[in-house]
Amino acid sequence: MRADISRVSGWQGANVPDLKTLLLICAVLLWAGVQYGLMAWAVRDLLQRPRVRGDNKILWALLILTVPVIGALFYAAVAPVTPIARAPRLIVPQRRLEAHDDTAA
Repeated sequence: MRADISRVSGWQGANVPDLKTLLLICAVLLWAGVQYGLMAWAVRDLLQRPRVRGDNKILWALLILTVPVIGALFYAAVAPVTPIARAPRLIVPQRRLEAHDDTAA
């Protein structure tokens, strides 16, 4: 006799999904995290750059937002033309500590 158990009764009669369902939920959440993370990175990078290939940031933004993962990867590979300007680093000269005579104290 074969018994298929798709749900396991847990605490106070609550239904707990089986292992396959839990793995599917985790995979979907991981994929969504990667997708939205890449989209956010690409849009942020697009907004910071002064120029992109084709000089049309609106079309690049539409590509990034409408084509999931592939749009952001295509943008990263093809679009950047100019490097992002970084804030200059402050270079502070090191002070030399002079040996002084403390005999007067």
